[in-house]
Amino acid sequence: MNLQKLHSIRDGHRGVIQRHLQNIEDAKSDSTLIEFSTILEAYETKMKILESFNEKILSQTEVG
Repeated sequence: MNLQKLHSIRDGHRGVIQRHLQNIEDAKSDSTLIEFSTILEAYETKMKILESFNEKILSQTEVG
């Protein structure tokens, strides 16, 4: 996969993470523990995916 495509995909995942963070903020005040936990798990999953893309990008980046 080329570097530009990896950056684009990573940026999409970052946007989803931002929405999850907003959902977490909203859920802190008026959600059940189960709802909050579900949102937090989705956030953690996306963060793992983002870390994976960061590693792929880093491996394709020439250090110089």
